[in-house]
Order: sequence, then C-alpha cells, then structure tokens
Amino acid sequence: MHNDSDRLSDVDIIRRVINGDVNAFEFLLKKYREHILRIVSRHIPHNQVEETAQDVFIRAYQSLPTFSQKSGFKQWVSGIAMRTCYDFWRKHYREREVPMSSLTEKHQDWLEKMISDQSSKFFSKNPDGLSL
Repeated sequence: MHNDSDRLSDVDIIRRVINGDVNAFEFLLKKYREHILRIVSRHIPHNQVEETAQDVFIRAYQSLPTFSQKSGFKQWVSGIAMRTCYDFWRKHYREREVPMSSLTEKHQDWLEKMISDQSSKFFSKNPDGLSL
C-alpha cells in the first residue's frame, strides 16, 4: 500500500480518510511529520515538541471534513501547527506556577503571612476543620 500513497494526492488521501479509511491518515502523518516538527520546534520548548506535534495531527485529523482544498494540505496543517503552538503558550501562561524559591525573601514572608492569616480565619470560624 506504500506505493499507493506515493501515487495518491493529499486530497485523494483526505477523501479516503473521510470515507472511512482512517488508516490512510498515516500517509499524511508520515509525509508531513518532519515539516510539523520543524514548525513546532521553533515555537515550543524542546521537551514539549513531540507532544505538541501529536496534538497538531489530532486536530488536523478531527478537522479534515473542513479542509476546503483552497490551499494545499501542507499550508493548512501548518496553520493548525501555529494555532496549536499559540494554544500551548496560552495554556502555559494561564497555568503558570511560580516556585517559592524564585520569590524574594520579602515576598516569601508576605505570602506565608497571608496563607497563615487565611488559615487562622478559616479555622476560627470553623474549629472542627470541616467544610461548610
């Protein structure tokens, strides 16, 4: 079947996938894997590149019915790769944690005081420690 994929256009392969031959998507994955890895590696930390590239192909697979053929598959999947990178950073910044060790001593003292004050208030209102 490898020879079949060499003769089929991207559009033919996409048509096969949409018509139920889900294994045909592997041809597109193999054909564009290096291209997507190059895009992602320029925008994402090295240790997240493989996982993010996998997300790109999952999104592409799920979106195949919306592929309009106005541009080629390579350009289309490249756009998905860029949006996936943007989403990575949006999620990263939303979930960002700051280690205590990166705070100045003054900020650590302030934070510890705030946490202590909040716990004291909670337990003074709820001495048995149970949720209200």
